[in-house]
Amino acid sequence: MTDTATTKFDMSRLSYSVQELAKITGLGEQSIRNAINDNRMAARWFGRKALVSPEEALRWWESLPPERP
Repeated sequence: MTDTATTKFDMSRLSYSVQELAKITGLGEQSIRNAINDNRMAARWFGRKALVSPEEALRWWESLPPERP
């Protein structure tokens, strides 16, 4: 799947914050938090801050349906 959001993930980075993922994907921060809280996207935690690896962000993005349900 090659689209704008997928090509914006920088795989050389160690992690993305919720805010950065929201900006890259065009989704709201709460949608990203919900994916983490529902265990649909794995995160590591630094205190209360969720951090997501670029590989995990891409895996989650590609797991979304390509067409509207």
